[in-house]
Amino acid sequence: MKNKIALVWPAFKNLSCLDATWIPHGIGQLATEIISKGVADVEIIDCRKMTLDDAKVKLESAGVTHIGISVISVYKDNALELLKWIKENRVEIITIVGGMHPTLFPETFKDLANYVIQGEGEVILPQILAEDPKFKAGVHKTEPVDLDSLEIIDRSLFKTLEMPINGGLPEPFATIIIGRGCPYQCTFCQPAEKTLFGNRVRMRGVDHVMKEIEMLKVNSFYIHDDCFIAFPKYVEEFCRRIKPMNLKWWCQGRADLIVNNMSTVKRMRDAGLMGMIIGHESGSDAVLQSLSKGTTVAQNIESTLFLKALGLNVWSNIMIGLPDEKPSDVLKTIEMILKMRPTSASICVFTPHPGSYLYQECKERKIMPENPDQDYYNRGAFEKKIEGPDYEFLRWAYNQMNEIVFGKQG
Repeated sequence: MKNKIALVWPAFKNLSCLDATWIPHGIGQLATEIISKGVADVEIIDCRKMTLDDAKVKLESAGVTHIGISVISVYKDNALELLKWIKENRVEIITIVGGMHPTLFPETFKDLANYVIQGEGEVILPQILAEDPKFKAGVHKTEPVDLDSLEIIDRSLFKTLEMPINGGLPEPFATIIIGRGCPYQCTFCQPAEKTLFGNRVRMRGVDHVMKEIEMLKVNSFYIHDDCFIAFPKYVEEFCRRIKPMNLKWWCQGRADLIVNNMSTVKRMRDAGLMGMIIGHESGSDAVLQSLSKGTTVAQNIESTLFLKALGLNVWSNIMIGLPDEKPSDVLKTIEMILKMRPTSASICVFTPHPGSYLYQECKERKIMPENPDQDYYNRGAFEKKIEGPDYEFLRWAYNQMNEIVFGKQG
């Protein structure tokens, strides 16, 4: 009998995020690779519209031999609860976990899951499902994959249409990922990303990306990558190829790369770019330096004003409530937003992310819980995350920033 695997995205009832309709690319790619190799039937269980009990009912009726769970830290407890239920009620099902949290902390899952995958799973997962005898139960560390060797994600596996969140993007719309990895050292993210994807940034060939976009048959798309614009020659070729297709698109950007590659950004605009999401983080150079961000406040302002002068939208990502951030630093961030006046913004209150340098620093300084649970990560924005910040002051600052950007308090 052919194996069947349910690939689970355990984001139970998480419909509040802006990208709630966007596909989880990781399990989409895994599912497509498994199907292309013919080693198992696949069902994707996207739990963003489900409770845990809904997922149990779905898994009971799915007739699966294997369950694979993709785990990021914020959903770790969801995954553990589901694994405990499987072990207590369906012990015959083989369980496999992978993703960021199992890569960083495999010991969290080794007693509940049959297989723990550290790193990328597109090669090893089909081999496990094919019952390759060299892959015994346990922890398996993988090597980065050749992205051009991967199939184009089969979007029909998902039951929802992706919807644009950014201005000026006509439907139908899709999100795409071009590369993996990041060369930068931001302390709120690294070294977790390097642990998962390796030290070198890998990009799909432009031919591979164009094939996907042609297959999607969309009018607009969003490039999810952190580092797309880090490679100007690649971007130039991408723009040359995408321009005749007359599509609209957004991507992520970095302030320093924008300032240092203005002619490339102009070509992007001429090739259909409508806007960028930029991690400005802070209006304090001292804070940016403490984060190893590698950018300056002056670059944040210059890049935003330049993009706006080109007629492009700017979505600014801001972080407040960081360790050792002073009220005066937060006021500088408000001042920066006043100067930039981005067309949109996401203003977040800092929560330490497992696997990051900043998380480790917070643990060592004992300014956060010793063993944070899921409630910690799901707390309201102005509930205490770390010792030090004045969260009522942060609430005031947050409202000031929202009023500047949106004309209303958040």
